[in-house]
Amino acid sequence: MKQETIMCELFNFSIATYYKRKRELNSAIVLIEKYFTKEDLEEFLTTKEILKMEYLNHYEDVLNAQFITFYRDNFDRGVNSEKFNKLFWQFIRKYKNKLISQKYNNFQHNKILLNELLLDYYVFLIEENKTTDKYPPEYLKSKVSKFITIMQEPSVELVNFIITNLELDFVQIINYLRTNKLDAFANEIEKSIK
Repeated sequence: MKQETIMCELFNFSIATYYKRKRELNSAIVLIEKYFTKEDLEEFLTTKEILKMEYLNHYEDVLNAQFITFYRDNFDRGVNSEKFNKLFWQFIRKYKNKLISQKYNNFQHNKILLNELLLDYYVFLIEENKTTDKYPPEYLKSKVSKFITIMQEPSVELVNFIITNLELDFVQIINYLRTNKLDAFANEIEKSIK
């Protein structure tokens, strides 16, 4: 099937209308022609779905679930979860712009960047504590070291997912939580990111 035939069937209009709207740079036509192949559109017209999009949705659901598990296991439960939760959100706020600026690099580079920023954060907290003397140095070093270890656990895919969600202030994750009836957890993340 030709591209114009597919588009006419998709939008239920004539070939002349298709070419007119294409010349006008109609947003829907530009979007479809940029992000979907001819085969994708034929598959949709035949089956009313695009299998690779279904796989992508599943992959995003898996990453949402992995983030939620990672977050809950390390920052929402247990004896030290409150301290680690505070460290997590402080780290996110402090390095958000640097993490976002790197989001288009490859996944492995994002993991390396995360490790570099975690070391910088470690030094920052130790230096800050020297001026405030809020915690005994060994205690602080121990807690921050444990936090860094926790933050190095996620896969490169999950790190990239977190960085991508940072730019949107975790809206995708919050929406996923609300869709799955986890409003209290969604509210906690929404409050923490601000």
